[in-house]
Amino acid sequence: MLCIRQFQKSLKQLRELSLLFSSRINGAVQSFIIQNL
Repeated sequence: MLCIRQFQKSLKQLRELSLLFSSRINGAVQSFIIQNL
C-alpha cells in the first residue's frame, strides 16, 4: 500500500517536472522563431 502511494507521489513530481520542462522548451522555441523572422 505504501509503495503505491510513494509511486503516485513520484509520478506527480515527474509530471510537474515535465510540464515545467515543456513550457521552458516552448518559450525557447518561440523566442527562436521570433528572432529569425
